[in-house]
Order: sequence, then structure tokens, then C-alpha cells
Amino acid sequence: IYCTSGMAPQARNLRAAMHAADGDHRFRWSADGGEVFLASTRDVFLPSLFDSASWNVVVAESEDTAFAAIKVFRSLFPAMILLFILVALLLIVIQTRRQLGPLSALRRHAQRLGEGEFDARLELATNNEFQELADGFNSMAGKLGAQFHFLTAMSEIDRALLHSANLSSICETILTHVTDILPIDSAAIIALDRGQLAEPRLYHLPGESGLEVLRAAVPAEVVQHINSSELVIDVTSPQSAMPKLGDCFRGAVAVQVHPLHFEGQSLGALCLGHKKAQTWTADQEEFARGIKDRLTAALSAFERQRRLYAQAHFDHLTGLPNR
Repeated sequence: IYCTSGMAPQARNLRAAMHAADGDHRFRWSADGGEVFLASTRDVFLPSLFDSASWNVVVAESEDTAFAAIKVFRSLFPAMILLFILVALLLIVIQTRRQLGPLSALRRHAQRLGEGEFDARLELATNNEFQELADGFNSMAGKLGAQFHFLTAMSEIDRALLHSANLSSICETILTHVTDILPIDSAAIIALDRGQLAEPRLYHLPGESGLEVLRAAVPAEVVQHINSSELVIDVTSPQSAMPKLGDCFRGAVAVQVHPLHFEGQSLGALCLGHKKAQTWTADQEEFARGIKDRLTAALSAFERQRRLYAQAHFDHLTGLPNR
């Protein structure tokens, strides 16, 4: 009796559908136009309180309206599944490229290291373990490059020691390589001539012009230190302490003087200039010792050769040349 405007004309069909439901609170019924409704009914129990028949409250909704969202979902679900699959495949491809790209770069870098390209550096901005591995590769390549460079330089110096009879050529070979394998800006070699202690020779390689040999360019206090000590000294003002060196240590803030001794005899020194303060690594310290040992061997050999020549050609008592 009391129905909304849309349900009132269908009251008879609605009652028939309710009776056909046989007590089920949920049922379907068809309107006169063929539209199917979904309905739910509940009883309002009135006899005990008002001595009246129970009321039946019915709520109905068109099946098309009720299932519209499900129909839309059924139509979109395959497309959504396909989209999810494509997104998953895209993520797999991206993640695979993130993994295989750095691995491929590491493999190529390892091949370059195997071919001796130790100056090559691998730059990976991945902020993960691959970047740490690349940094480790770069560190290893730097150390291997320094080692091979040092061994190559030492091989050339040893070759010069074996085949050269000229101290100047040996000093030139050493000065050519020392600035490459050590963190220094300039270098020079002081050779003490035992026959002319007042005028030690200083070997310097200013550039493309070749080796330069200076006489009496070393201060007396430096020569005194070389003769009396095996400790390294730092000349903090090379331009004022060694004014005759000129361009040898121009711009250097300090010069390290490494005395060279053999069998208690002072032979000279290796001078290394720095334009800025630096801390050497253990490998660089080892490189410096290797150069000093070879330079000491060269100077001792030439000093021994000088003594033999003097003993053979000069009188030991008078110092006059023999007949």
C-alpha cells in the first residue's frame, strides 16, 4: 500500500514474488516491463503490541543498477590483468638492466685491466654494491698501474746501470722517471766528487732541453749534512737556502734531501721538491727506497771506478800523475 512511486504500480507482482520466496528475505522479481529487481524484505512485528497485522517492509533495486559496478569490473579486469603483467615485465626488464649493465661494465673494465690499461677508470653512480665494487676496481687499477710503472722505470734504470758508462745518462734516466712514480714536482741529484769536495755536481732535468749539470750550486751546510747524516732533511725555503739552484726547485715549498751512503762513505743525495705538502703511501715510500738504492749503486760504482783510476794513474803519496 505504502510504496514509492516507482514500486507502487508493481505491488501485485511484488506480493506474488514475496509469496514465491517462501519466507526467504531476499528474492528476485520482474516488473511488468520485464525489468528485474533485487529485493529484500523484513517484517515489523506488531500483533503483540498493537493487535495489528505485521507490516512487511520491502527494499528493491534494479538488478542492472545493483550489478553495474560488477559489470564494469568484469569488463576492466582483463585489461587490468594485462596492464599489471606489462608493468611487471617492465619492472623485470629495468631491474635486469640495472643488474646486467654494471656487471657488463665491470667485465669490460676487467678486460681493459688485463690489456694493461691501468689508467682507465670505471664510473658507476648506482649507490649500491656495484659502485663499491667499481671503486675497488679503480683502487686496484691505480695500485697495479703504479706498480707496473715503477717496475718499468726500475727496469730502464737497471738497464742504464748495466750498459751505460756515463753517470750523466744514468742520472738523466732516473730524473726522467722519478717525477712520474713519486708524488713530487721536481727532482735533482747531488753527486759528491771525492776529488773536488768543494764543488759537488748537481744534476737537474729542467725540461725538454735535456740534462743540466751545475757545479758549486749546493750550499755548504747541505754538503755537511750529506757527509754527516743519513737522515732526510727538509729545506723549507729552497730559493733562499739554495739560491744557485734557480729553476731547479722553482715554486717548491719544501725540498727533501735524501743522503746516499755506501759502506760508511757519503756519495751524494737525492733531492725531491714539493709544491704542496703531501703524505706518501707505503708503496710510494717503497718506490723512493728503490730509486735511492739504484742511485746509490750507480754513485758507488762510479766512485769505485774513480778510485781505481786514481790508484792506477796517480802517486798515492804526492798526488802527482804516474809516468
